[in-house]
Amino acid sequence: MIRTQWFSILFFLNLIFLSVNAQEDAPQPSAIFKAVFWDRFTSKNLSYAPWGNYEDNNATMVSLQVGFSTVSRPFVYYGSPPVKFFEKTYQTETSIDSPPSDNEKKELGDFSFEKTEGQTQHFLLLFLKQSNNQKFKIFPLPLSYKDLELGSFKSYSQCKENLYLAYGDQKQVLAPGKSVMFRCQTNEDMEKSKLRVFTRNGSKYEEVVTDYLTLNRDMRAYVFLSPYRNRIRIKRYFVDKIEEKNSLGFGMSPLEVQVQQNTDQNSSSNSLQPFTE
Repeated sequence: MIRTQWFSILFFLNLIFLSVNAQEDAPQPSAIFKAVFWDRFTSKNLSYAPWGNYEDNNATMVSLQVGFSTVSRPFVYYGSPPVKFFEKTYQTETSIDSPPSDNEKKELGDFSFEKTEGQTQHFLLLFLKQSNNQKFKIFPLPLSYKDLELGSFKSYSQCKENLYLAYGDQKQVLAPGKSVMFRCQTNEDMEKSKLRVFTRNGSKYEEVVTDYLTLNRDMRAYVFLSPYRNRIRIKRYFVDKIEEKNSLGFGMSPLEVQVQQNTDQNSSSNSLQPFTE
């Protein structure tokens, strides 16, 4: 009985040891991304190779759903820059010389970054349409906690004039092409969570747009203020806390395991035979 108990304890400790070693030996990602399309009503099912070896026939490819209003799930990248993104295209017409393929890849865009050994970089990738070009331009926004703290949001201006922002008791002047940061409001009063944007005409301030931005201490956001016809439009992207282990592509090997198929001869021997009397 005692021997059995000691064996169980040793077996349990061995599992813990193997688990710790596996975590220590796991490769560190070069980067962790989230993605979103800038243009309205754009949504695509993308794929990428977590190890950057997309040219290999049996490279591991991860599917990723990206929309225009909500950022995607986080996904890891272990390879060297650039990271390339593909869209699946489906062959509609086939011939004898060209058999059908459901997994043809069309390159949608790529993003290059400076890889730093021993460090994992974090980015939110904005996919922007290009006129007369099937590829998208990718604009990165840093997601490290140093650049964008938890419980804060950063506002960018694409307008040609100064904007005057008020968020709760915080007030900032936002110059064209610049950004300012605000801390979250924990007050339950919704008015304290209202972002108010003003323009100035002489000595008068005119409120041009408002929006509610409610953040908790585990969330962050990017806010864009851009001219649209005769008004200012707000785009906001919320980003929750990133967990590396819960990211797409985490821990995947560079190559897919190829399952050896039975030969036609073996498979035919196991096929169903017609009924005979």
